[in-house]
Amino acid sequence: VNHTGTADQVTQFTEHTKRVVNEMAAVFGELPQFDYGTYTFISCYRSNCAGDGMEHRNSTSLTSSGGFSGTSLGLLGTVSHEFFHAWNVERIRPASLEPFDFTEANMSGELWFAEGFTNYYGPLVIARAGINPVPTYARQLTNAVNTLTNHPGRRFAGAVGMSQQAPFVDAAVSIDPNNRSNTFISYYTYGEAIGLALDLTLRARSTPATLDDVMRLMWRRFGPQTAAMAPARGYTVADVQQAVAEVAKDSLFARDFFRRYVIGSELPDYPELLARAGFLVRQAQPTAAWMGDARLTAQDNAVLIATPTTIGSPMYEAGLAAGDRLLTMDGTNITSLVDVRAALGARKPGDRMRVTWMSRDGERSAELVLKADPRVEVVAFEDAGQTPSAAQLAFRNSW
Repeated sequence: VNHTGTADQVTQFTEHTKRVVNEMAAVFGELPQFDYGTYTFISCYRSNCAGDGMEHRNSTSLTSSGGFSGTSLGLLGTVSHEFFHAWNVERIRPASLEPFDFTEANMSGELWFAEGFTNYYGPLVIARAGINPVPTYARQLTNAVNTLTNHPGRRFAGAVGMSQQAPFVDAAVSIDPNNRSNTFISYYTYGEAIGLALDLTLRARSTPATLDDVMRLMWRRFGPQTAAMAPARGYTVADVQQAVAEVAKDSLFARDFFRRYVIGSELPDYPELLARAGFLVRQAQPTAAWMGDARLTAQDNAVLIATPTTIGSPMYEAGLAAGDRLLTMDGTNITSLVDVRAALGARKPGDRMRVTWMSRDGERSAELVLKADPRVEVVAFEDAGQTPSAAQLAFRNSW
């Protein structure tokens, strides 16, 4: 560890890492056989570092500009994610990535499982280790649940389709404008949301099973390595479905789940699924007036729309688009982000607002109908003033 913290902070971080390692080994039933007998966490936490985590077969490199003070849980989250890769991706690998060809774009439809399920287990394992309290873990689920609930990209593809776009979005460099904020959901996030739904669904069946059971079966079936340190057998989407079918002892259930949520893009019933564990899915700001999630930037006494407007948002429906410059909102000149917030702050969902803007083809004007902010959050019942039942607490503790 190269850091700016104290020795005590490193000691605590090391102890937390040990607990994560033990909980992760419990998921799969064993540690991998590391090629040289050891696994090394190489951490550099200094102000001149960019944040990143990169897994390897027998080590991981971890960097962050944040130190241990105030951000140690976030740093541990990266540790947890990358160590899960020692099984999932470094040894359990999609057939579409083997043998890897560094001269070509390697398209894979399985990244929702490879990265997404890893994203699901990262914070879950920290919670299981007793490091992260239940209310904090509940809120960590918000991003995945909210994204799948509200992102317009779900109408264009499911988890497999999003995975196949990796060559175009995963560190690809381009100066071309794009509309991916409307058409693409990260396979990290999509897969995390699917992992959550599948785990809770399996646990609630009349004959309960778990996603841990699925991961153990995938490990036994696809974890074995050749002498050349490569997977003896890569997996496909059909193989993951087969593993779910065997664990659930129900091939029709597995086929239907994959058809609807993995290959298809239906929305799992997160409020019902999470309520079983005493978690509540609710609107984050139900009374706030909302015109969209497009990013606005202010410069030279002007407010510009910096990203595409979200499909279905009031801005989108009024005709506003990336690159437009806001001029007035209900007759008030807009010269700063403060002006925008002031105009919205006095409004409520359903209100109508006349907006003028400068577009590529000149000045335009339209009536914008404000909506309720659709964003949702996940909270423990206790944080919402509700008392979970004994059955909900038992389900939660088992999970």
